Amino acid sequence: MSKIQSIKICDPGLMRQNEDFVASYEPTDPSALQRSGYLYIVADGVGGAARGERASEYAARKVMYEYYRLPEVEPGDRLRQIISQVNTDIFTYAEQNFTRMATTLVAAVFRENTLTVANVGDSRAYLIRDGETKQITRDHTIAGQMLRDGSISEVEARASKGKNRLFRSLGGESEVHVDIFQDIPLQPGDKILLCSDGLSRYALKEDISRLTSQGSLDEIARKLIDFANECGGEDNISVILVAFDKDEAREPTTSTEKISQASRQEAAIVHAYRTGEGKLFLEIDGERLEEGEIMTPEQRRRLVKFLIQFRPWLEATPAPRSIQRTERPSLVSVTLPENVGAENPPIKPFIGY
Repeated sequence: MSKIQSIKICDPGLMRQNEDFVASYEPTDPSALQRSGYLYIVADGVGGAARGERASEYAARKVMYEYYRLPEVEPGDRLRQIISQVNTDIFTYAEQNFTRMATTLVAAVFRENTLTVANVGDSRAYLIRDGETKQITRDHTIAGQMLRDGSISEVEARASKGKNRLFRSLGGESEVHVDIFQDIPLQPGDKILLCSDGLSRYALKEDISRLTSQGSLDEIARKLIDFANECGGEDNISVILVAFDKDEAREPTTSTEKISQASRQEAAIVHAYRTGEGKLFLEIDGERLEEGEIMTPEQRRRLVKFLIQFRPWLEATPAPRSIQRTERPSLVSVTLPENVGAENPPIKPFIGY
């Protein structure tokens, strides 16, 4: 497989609340890479405040977790099956808790020099090739449907009152149709952009072509974010930019990648507290962890195992960084940095808090 480079940024824009969530996983195991490839996800929550934030995070993490557990299923069918189940999870949870929550989601899989994309809602995937930008996904909005029907132009769609009115989302209805675009051949020099509508509400395809024509991935991603903010920044802005190059070796080329890859080799630090007075000491497989203790890779794997085993009592986000107090007595909140290590797939998420 050709060389893949990527960068992801989730910017709140001028909004206080960030309801977007981005996730990626780039396995180094040859078997996982051949059967599943690299996976990148952008989700944009709907429902306001914590509800949208919770829906987008759950959807992205759940798809990421389940995807690598079904290597025998083709990527397109796999994404359709998993995303449909995520829709059911969110819809059922919202009904049981007498609330409404939903999210958009776009996912891209790079495997064996081909691209597979899945989407629900108006988070988009673009193919940037030879200076031209093509939208792969279709917006599930009123304005998007009118654009496809030829009733309005792209410029008119941006100004339309229906540009943000979703008729399809994850959690909006009990069932959902997932759009799948598969077996898209990739060429050296191609770039794939995944983004939330915080960018696409401002950027035409010509804007994206211009902004992505020069610079490193870090610089290009920052230019896209800055462009959206300068145009108004009325929503959260999330981008994942993936470059498909000729080289077969996967070497980090950006400072973000270098830091990320280096951190995989370092021991994690655990900070533990107990509600009320005194410290909280975790004992994992007979070994006691104290505040500030450095973990070996083996201890880190044990902590992941611990989180999975005791998931109902923990608030976990994939992958161990710190353990902190929560507002509820006797509940520990565990926050983990992305990528515990390439050999560890994401931890199974859950919606409830």
